[in-house]
Amino acid sequence: MHRGGPERAHRSRWVACTPGLMLRAVDTPVAIILVYYALLFVCTLPLLSLRARALVPLALACVLFAPVPSHLERSSMYESGGGNPSFGSLDEPGALITELVLTGYYPVFPWLAYVLAGLAVGRLALNSPRLAAGLLVGCAGLSLLAKALSWTLLYPLGGLDQIVSSPAVERRLSTSLGGTTPTTSWWWLAVSGPHSGTPLDLLHTIGTAPGVLGACLLVARVATPLLAPLVAAGGMTLTLARRRTRGGGKWRRPCRAPRGPRHRRSGIRADLADLPPT
Repeated sequence: MHRGGPERAHRSRWVACTPGLMLRAVDTPVAIILVYYALLFVCTLPLLSLRARALVPLALACVLFAPVPSHLERSSMYESGGGNPSFGSLDEPGALITELVLTGYYPVFPWLAYVLAGLAVGRLALNSPRLAAGLLVGCAGLSLLAKALSWTLLYPLGGLDQIVSSPAVERRLSTSLGGTTPTTSWWWLAVSGPHSGTPLDLLHTIGTAPGVLGACLLVARVATPLLAPLVAAGGMTLTLARRRTRGGGKWRRPCRAPRGPRHRRSGIRADLADLPPT
């Protein structure tokens, strides 16, 4: 492991946490993820030296078991989640930690599965076209398997009837569940709807992301110059997210084209290069 890894992760925690708490004061409909990122960075520190063979079973354990304590904790609460965390949330640290870890919009305990899976993929030889093809095919199959298993549990096995079948419920299962599911029935953990945080949702999205990565790695081998704008955007994810949040979910104004030889050499699009640093 690189010696600077823990120090960078420690700094990243504050880079994410402080703006995340400050953005609570902005009148925005966007659910701010930065504070959750900060806690995820902290939880990642003990894992940085692990190899893929250790990370994969840990990720699978998070997928299978992390949604359960979240469901139990929310079952005992009158209302789960409390909006975006703010500096005022620090007055009740226990409630804040519970929200960040289990009941919030981006609960850290279930989402740790994404970090573990990402670390495992990052340990692989991603410059291998054979590996890229394996990620594409294998992870696409994993994603489809999660959806098929959810459909089987909900429809042939009657899970949807236990949830209370209605057009409103079915629409909600195909849109977004806000990070967590209702707690009226354990059958909710059988859904795989977007942003539901259930085992099958985690499995589906963990399959989708590396599958897309595999496809991008294959495309990049033959179309590298055409991907420069996407590479630029990928290198400033938090900056773009913060800019969108400050605009209430919309881009507020176009950026002026940067000038000078440095920007001409970089090949980065003007509207990306001119964004302020995070």
